[in-house]
Amino acid sequence: MSEKDELATRISKIRAVFCDNDNTKFSEKLGLSKQHASSICTGNKIAGDALLNKILHVFPSINKSWLKLGEGEMLREQPAEQINNTAINNSNSSIIQGQPANNSDIDRLIRLLENKDKQIDRLISLLEAKQNQ
Repeated sequence: MSEKDELATRISKIRAVFCDNDNTKFSEKLGLSKQHASSICTGNKIAGDALLNKILHVFPSINKSWLKLGEGEMLREQPAEQINNTAINNSNSSIIQGQPANNSDIDRLIRLLENKDKQIDRLISLLEAKQNQ
């Protein structure tokens, strides 16, 4: 498998784990067209450094070495609470700083928490599957 195909496989895995393999969710999170996101996951387009950095920003639990080089594990060795706090602080600094929240801030927090719950469920499933091997 070529380096380009291996990168596409890793990005596809991120889409599967963090977006339930839903290309629409994945493309929206990254600010890409659905077609562009799909082309990157299939290896028809190569993800450049700017996109890889955006993936790392949008999915802060992803291990940079794993994404860019295929080295190590997919997830960073960081407590989940710290990952959640970083994501919440980055996307909702006005709420954290005590400023009044608007509905879009609250909706973002709700979506973030729902996504974290889904991620936890997927990680538990992956761990159970690995344990059963």
